[in-house]
Amino acid sequence: RSIVAYRPHAFTKKHREIDFKGEAYFEVRHDADHPFLIHTPDVSVKVTGTKFNLCYYAEAATMTLSLFDGSVSLRSVKTREQIRLKPNERCTLDKATGHFTVEPLDEDSAYYTAWRRHELVFRSTPLKQVVEKLGTVYGVDIQLRNVNTDDRFTGTLPSSDFNKCLIVMSNLYHCKVSRDDNTVILTKNVSR
Repeated sequence: RSIVAYRPHAFTKKHREIDFKGEAYFEVRHDADHPFLIHTPDVSVKVTGTKFNLCYYAEAATMTLSLFDGSVSLRSVKTREQIRLKPNERCTLDKATGHFTVEPLDEDSAYYTAWRRHELVFRSTPLKQVVEKLGTVYGVDIQLRNVNTDDRFTGTLPSSDFNKCLIVMSNLYHCKVSRDDNTVILTKNVSR
């Protein structure tokens, strides 16, 4: 779930500031005199006119921003480190250290905005990260038992139907699914 919050005195003709958490695609009109500012507890983003995807969940270890057009500046709250991104770059903030890493986008923009089509797209992603993402999106704790968490997963899962995700994962990894309150357990039978 994404939340955009603004304070009336901070979002006017002269000031454009919001507080944000979740994931969103932004298209911001260029206005050098009145930059658009996005605040999270770990990073501030200054936008002067651009298209980008921002993913910030409080419980996740990282924050990512994928820039498709224009320019953005990011400042780490923890270290005060500041960087500027160019089009077709992706920035990841490690929340524990407060440091950024920047890399080129290795897929087209549709990959980074799959959530807009209610899709979760994974490319050779360790199973541990897939399960963490599913847990974040659906608000559940997912535990793996007797499954190699380093196995790589490539595929597309729905972000609007958790039961379909469980069916795919249980069939692919030959697991039994059990539920206990807000916890889902995928257990692979180990033959003796």
